[in-house]
Amino acid sequence: MEQVKASGAQALLVAMGIPRQEKFIYDNLSKLGVCVAMGVGGSFDVFSGKVKRAPMWFQNHGLEWLYRLAKNPSKIKKAACLPRFAALVLCRRLANLRRDY
Repeated sequence: MEQVKASGAQALLVAMGIPRQEKFIYDNLSKLGVCVAMGVGGSFDVFSGKVKRAPMWFQNHGLEWLYRLAKNPSKIKKAACLPRFAALVLCRRLANLRRDY
């Protein structure tokens, strides 16, 4: 973490897989010194050619995640934690905004 902070990076891409990368971001964002951190593990699978992209209809409607879950249902349990994670992040951000004003 010190290397990331010392680098002066403003953004951090975290590729640890669901839910590990989300937990890492949640637990360490304030310690890393970056403005934004994003979980991208699945994206690297697509970029490397390990996983094929969804058909254009899914991509155009923002549903590529749904297609990928349907193709790999074993990840449904892991992905189910993401809405809770998003809610926790929003709550933390709102608490910080209230504290700052």
